[in-house]
Amino acid sequence: MRVEKFRIWFPWFSGGFIMLGIALATQHIHIVSVITQVLLIVLGILSTIAAVRMTNALTDFGSLG
Repeated sequence: MRVEKFRIWFPWFSGGFIMLGIALATQHIHIVSVITQVLLIVLGILSTIAAVRMTNALTDFGSLG
């Protein structure tokens, strides 16, 4: 089960660094920066919820057997 959790959280961390790079790359273009930051915050929250739910499902499934 450890590998499955790694497969869930490693892309989450990688995506966070990619989103940080995109936000830094667009920080000097004002309207694009605002739109990008709002979209990245929403996507970050949604991906966090999905990762937590998948981890919880793995934990619940592991306790069955």
